[in-house]
Amino acid sequence: PNKRLLLTPKEVADMLRVSERTVTNMANAWEESGGQQGIRGVKIGRQWRFRENDIAAVIDGVATQQQQATREAPAIVRPAR
Repeated sequence: PNKRLLLTPKEVADMLRVSERTVTNMANAWEESGGQQGIRGVKIGRQWRFRENDIAAVIDGVATQQQQATREAPAIVRPAR
């Protein structure tokens, strides 16, 4: 069976190598923007929890954006000497 693992803000912070505060700020941004920004989370009481699949999607999305930015970056033209 495919279990959905819920992660704490600390576990997500460790995965993303950011602070717990950054994770909760990103979760609050997701809630306030109606899911347009930040990290998707589930509030259980006053505590945030995050689905492992959602965090993996964030990581994949960031990697994809970085690859696209690298491909779309303008070539550096150096003046001839």
